[in-house]
Amino acid sequence: IASLALGIVEGRAFPLWGTQSSVGVYLPPLADYLYALPLVLWKSPLSAVLFTGLLNLAGVVLTWWTARRYWGVLAGLVAGALFAANPWAVFYSRQIWQPDLMPPLAMACVATGYAGFLEGRRWAVGAHLALLAAATMTHFTGLALAPVSAALFLIGRRRLPWREVAGGVALGGLLAAPYALYLWRDRAGVLAIIGSATSDGAVADSTAAHYWRTMLTGDGAHALLGAAAADWGTGWFLVERLAAGAVLALLVGGALVGMVRFFQGRRDAATWAALLAALWAAMPLVLFTRHSTPVHLHYLAVALPAAPLLAGALVGAVGGRARAALGGLGGLAAAAQGALSVALLVALGAQVTPGGFGFPLGQQVRAAGEARALAPSAVLLVPGDNATSDEWAAVLGIHFYGVPHRLVDGTRAALFPPEDAALVVAPGAEAGLDAYAVFGAVEDLQEVPGRAGEAPLTVGRLRGGVAPDLVPVGERALLANGVEFLGYRLEGTLAPGETVVWRIGWRLAEAWHNPGRSYHMFNHLLDADGARLAQADGGTLPTHAWQVGDLVVQSFALTIPEDAPPGPYAMRVGMYTFPEMENQPLLDVAGLPAADSVLLGPLEAR
Repeated sequence: IASLALGIVEGRAFPLWGTQSSVGVYLPPLADYLYALPLVLWKSPLSAVLFTGLLNLAGVVLTWWTARRYWGVLAGLVAGALFAANPWAVFYSRQIWQPDLMPPLAMACVATGYAGFLEGRRWAVGAHLALLAAATMTHFTGLALAPVSAALFLIGRRRLPWREVAGGVALGGLLAAPYALYLWRDRAGVLAIIGSATSDGAVADSTAAHYWRTMLTGDGAHALLGAAAADWGTGWFLVERLAAGAVLALLVGGALVGMVRFFQGRRDAATWAALLAALWAAMPLVLFTRHSTPVHLHYLAVALPAAPLLAGALVGAVGGRARAALGGLGGLAAAAQGALSVALLVALGAQVTPGGFGFPLGQQVRAAGEARALAPSAVLLVPGDNATSDEWAAVLGIHFYGVPHRLVDGTRAALFPPEDAALVVAPGAEAGLDAYAVFGAVEDLQEVPGRAGEAPLTVGRLRGGVAPDLVPVGERALLANGVEFLGYRLEGTLAPGETVVWRIGWRLAEAWHNPGRSYHMFNHLLDADGARLAQADGGTLPTHAWQVGDLVVQSFALTIPEDAPPGPYAMRVGMYTFPEMENQPLLDVAGLPAADSVLLGPLEAR
């Protein structure tokens, strides 16, 4: 998301769609445009995280203001405190993610709807419709607000300000236009993805109800600790469950109060506000109890502010000691959940949480700072080099915005720069670091630790101009895509039953490649008669970033079958486009195709 937002800031791209959803369909792009706002001021992921936090803080203030306006001072305090302390609200305000924007957007949408349709504030009607579109264009779950809008229209149908309605619809249409264009242009592909995702048919189960209770009451937040939750104190589990039970009671009580007041004939703004909050809270259950695709917890974030509003409605509906008692219950629940959130933050910052919360941003910031101090450019060794789909590639790429850097999939390649460069190695990409170490290209290595038990980030300096010690190819081996094979290094014992490490070096001699294609390398181990004994294929570097002069060493593991004849052995290497499988032939001195591969051998270990 931050990568797309930076592209908007730089004017490189104005996307019609956002990141891919869990279903496979691309999400609307509005979140990317929203996150571009803080990045205009400070091109760091920290600015986007702070933006998320500030929006959610605004959502808390708006919840307090709305509850206070319709149900009184104590109701406002209870509602605001419960929203602010809900552990899920706390943690959904600390990331760069579309669902993290849903609670404040939903609260703003509902609050303007109340002001416009219940109080007759004309400007708020247009704002409500625009915010409804904004919520939906941020995440599909914004559609859960549509029934609330429909109910508001019914309530205020006799005094609709049509000019403001038209303005809100026009602004909403403008926000939806990019995504609508994408859906129309790629409608066949979108329908195919939806058809595939829903092909197993719909089922009705309790998943949505479980997640509804979890999200709206603040229950189950210990799941953020992953496997480490087993070591958490029993007392905290009790606090979590009791506080969630209190919030659930207040939530249900607020919904019942709205219904009782309605059937008593009290059709004032306070009654409508409570009923609409109940409808808002219930909509995720209506939408997701029967589902054709998996239901996830973050789908319920759109309804999170409805729970504190309903608690406020209950507090405001009673008087005397009952009000004080319910207000005290809400305050105790908020205090307990606030303490729980603090305890979770401390635990998350201190130890690894496998299966739970991800890597803290602080470790990444420290590693990026240390790397920038080493050299003016950087090589980022990551497990997967596609910044649009691979997490570490996207994360580290953002941290090095404005710094010349190259993304290299360390599971298969090592790029040797012509000048000194900083090296950052993400967990899972250590194989590439081994290649640098073998050829003596890396120095000043240091680890940037994370939490206890967590894999560190490794930072070091790559020496520029290192020529890897390889067994030379012999005659020039230039392929049709401009790649020239330089030589190889074989580590291990060349014997039946043994596994060897095969490193093949190449450089981009000519810019003949197609930047829109992906090139893969093949390595065929042959016996003395030319029979294939083993094979290893793999991708190279992101082709759009290839530069003439790039020197790359790629590493593969091959196991020689136990029944293979003894050596000598040879290796046939080459490249092809993927997935088209178009071979890149070896060229002769005249530049004409001479063979479909390069034959190296007899092989010798080094």
